[in-house]
This record gives sequence, C-alpha cells and structure tokens, in this order.
Amino acid sequence: MGNLSLGDQVLAVDRWSGQLVYSEVISFMDKQRDRFAQYFKIETDKETLELTGNHMLYVIADCKNATDDHSTTSPYAVGWSGARAIFASDVVPGQCIFIARTSVNLTARLTMPSVVKGVRKILLRGAFAPLTSHGTLVVDNIVASCYGVFSSEHLAHMAFLPLRLLKNVFTKGGEETSSGIDWYSRTILTVARTFFPRSWFRIR
Repeated sequence: MGNLSLGDQVLAVDRWSGQLVYSEVISFMDKQRDRFAQYFKIETDKETLELTGNHMLYVIADCKNATDDHSTTSPYAVGWSGARAIFASDVVPGQCIFIARTSVNLTARLTMPSVVKGVRKILLRGAFAPLTSHGTLVVDNIVASCYGVFSSEHLAHMAFLPLRLLKNVFTKGGEETSSGIDWYSRTILTVARTFFPRSWFRIR
C-alpha cells in the first residue's frame, strides 16, 4: 500500500454489482509510514489481510448459501447483494468476506465469499488509506472499503463525493499527501465530530 501513487489503477469492486473493476487512486486519506498501530489479522482458508480496526470489510453474516467453489461463470459477485460493510474489529469467525478469484474457464475475475477462520490483533508499523474512484479496493485478494471511521460506509462514500468528482481541484493537480491525514479527511472528521452523534463514527 505504501508504494501506491496518485493516478495508479488498482483492482477494486463496483459497489452496486460486485463486479471487479480497475479504479484510479485519487487521494490518500492517511499516510503515516512510521506510525505503529494495532491491526487485525483476518484469515480465511484462502487469504489473509491485515488492516486497522476502523477500516471496513464487506461481509455476509450467514454463509450457509454462500459458495466459493469458483464454479460460476457469471461476471458478477456471488452473494454480493447481501453484503454489508462493517469495521474490521467487528469481523468474527464464521462470517464471509469477499475475495477476488478467476472463474474456472478463466474468462472472468469474480468476487466470491470466503469464510473467516480466524481474527487476531497484531502490532504493525505504517498506516495507509488510499481512496479510489470507486471507494473500494482489493488488498491481498480480499475486497475492502477505502473508508473507515464512519459507521455507515454509504454515508462515508457520500461525504467524499465532492473529492471524487473534483479530484484534480481537491488534490491540487495531483499533489500527494506527504504525511498524516489529508486536509479533506480532517475537514470531514471535524464536521462529523461537531454535528453527528458519536454513535455514527468510530475513532481509535
């Protein structure tokens, strides 16, 4: 994550269909290479992802009807219509998160549900929060939201709409955040603290 630059095209997910797409990195909401933070290591039987507790993953609470056997040839996600974004710190074994996979006939890349086998806390150095045009990204083959802090991922996506629409203006023609939380994210956070109930966001 620390090697990404503004303008890079990264694998992401269309939040309406669950289809894998490529999306432009338009900003860094946070970039702190030397910060030590508590991370959550989330493991499925296929993938592992490490992220801070107030970042979000898409989950399905009931995995009984979910499948990750890669048998589908549909270009759309299996089970995506039932997905919701929750904080990584709230993910528990038995839930399904979404992973990126190639279909059996190799004609499409898909998002597929995969059962969480374990969650544990670890301490890591570095904090990076890139924002893509779609508000999603795939990290270590696991689908994640770009957003954190807000309890409602949809609200966060709406709050960053001006930045996504006017990226060249708000990012000062492509200038990257040198370190720390960028000014737009700080502004959104200040507004949230001032006007929203505390239950609407989470700050660690």
